Amino acid sequence: MDSYLPDECWESIFRVIINDDNDDDCNNNNHR
Repeated sequence: MDSYLPDECWESIFRVIINDDNDDDCNNNNHR
């Protein structure tokens, strides 16, 4: 996993995974 990402990115990634939300500003491209 990308453990080098800052917490802000992790929160955004989890939102994408859990809520299927595309508002992620950090790593959304890796989770589409």
